Amino acid sequence: MKVLITGINGYIGNRLFSVLKQHNFSVSGTVRDIELFMCKECNQLIVTGDISSFNNWHQVLSDIDIVIHLAGMAHIFSEPSDKSRMLENYRVVNRNATLRLAQGAVDAGVRRFIYISSIGVLGNTTIDKIFNNRSKYNPQESYAVSKMEAELGLKKIQELSNMEVVIVRPPLVYGPSSPGNFYRLLKLVDIGLPLPLPLPLPLPLGGMKAKKSMISLDNLCSLLMKTITEPLPKYSKLVVSDGSYWSTAELVSLIAEYMGKKKQIFTVPRFILNAFGSLVGKREEVRKLSVPLQVDGSETAEILNWSPIQSPEDGLKEAVEYYLLNK
Repeated sequence: MKVLITGINGYIGNRLFSVLKQHNFSVSGTVRDIELFMCKECNQLIVTGDISSFNNWHQVLSDIDIVIHLAGMAHIFSEPSDKSRMLENYRVVNRNATLRLAQGAVDAGVRRFIYISSIGVLGNTTIDKIFNNRSKYNPQESYAVSKMEAELGLKKIQELSNMEVVIVRPPLVYGPSSPGNFYRLLKLVDIGLPLPLPLPLPLPLGGMKAKKSMISLDNLCSLLMKTITEPLPKYSKLVVSDGSYWSTAELVSLIAEYMGKKKQIFTVPRFILNAFGSLVGKREEVRKLSVPLQVDGSETAEILNWSPIQSPEDGLKEAVEYYLLNK
């Protein structure tokens, strides 16, 4: 079976490539720049440049059975004031380029198109109800809107073709070489900065006790391999989770424990923390730390006949160990 991974040089793509090669898949990949990824074992490596302007998909996909689309414009947690412009930037890459690729896959006779979306298409909090495969769209940010629009466009393409489409919606992915906020959290705990956690207020799951779903990198790649091999409907929307449910406070405590560090956590009133967030332009990021975002991936696990290959604690330990060895 021949698989193409777009963004094979990325955090998820690089690990997924290794996993698929271990299971004897023939894997090709796309990169923006050849210097970003030297793939000695890759069946074929295609340099696309800016994926939003690449138009040679029919030729690239001529002998491909499965496409796993990871390439895209990453989530910027602090969006600029000109949100309409930011949304258009996201759309060019995350929506338009995705749909151009998908149409090229249809024209080339690709059997299944697997799109890595985001749990954010359903919203950024689950105060009232945990997200599952039947949750409705409710994106709150430009990034999530562009991902939702790509999903809707893929559904239309699938309806007019024989290509199967699988939408995968992961929450935060953690593991060795984790980028973004997870890496920043590791660094903060490592250098020993006290981390302010707001005092609980009489609100649903107030303070930093709000649970958030996550999934380890190895578990996600194991699940993605199942989306290649398992029989599925023509169009599937799958939320994913491996049972990692931690509050920010719990996560900080575990990271400190695995690093052999003393926990540096103190409490402050929430309004002070919010005021500080506003002062440094991070009010939305601070707010997100205080709200729950939980995912029920049990139906997806049943559909794919999948179970996690590592425990959440082992995944977190692996991420911490990698950080300490490579900082």
